[in-house]
Amino acid sequence: MSFFEITFSGILTPEYEEKTKELLKLVYEGYPPFSIHKFWDESIYDEKKIRTLIIYSNINMSDYFYRYFSDCKLQMRVYYKQLII
Repeated sequence: MSFFEITFSGILTPEYEEKTKELLKLVYEGYPPFSIHKFWDESIYDEKKIRTLIIYSNINMSDYFYRYFSDCKLQMRVYYKQLII
C-alpha cells in the first residue's frame, strides 16, 4: 500500500495551534481523506516551542495543506511512501 506523508514543523503560534485543533476536530467528527499520524511539541526556549505534525493520506493533499497552513510560516515536507517487497 502506498501513501503520502506530509510533515509540518515550525514555531508554535496561536494560529498554528488553532489550525491543529481544527484538523483534530475534523478527524474526530467525520471521515476526512487524511489521518493525523502524530504531533508533538519540543521546547527550544523558555516560552517558545516547535510543533511537528505528521499527516498521512492516500491521495496527494499537499497543495490543500500548503494553502491551509500558508499563514503559519511552517516548513513542509512531502514524501510518497510505497511498500516494496
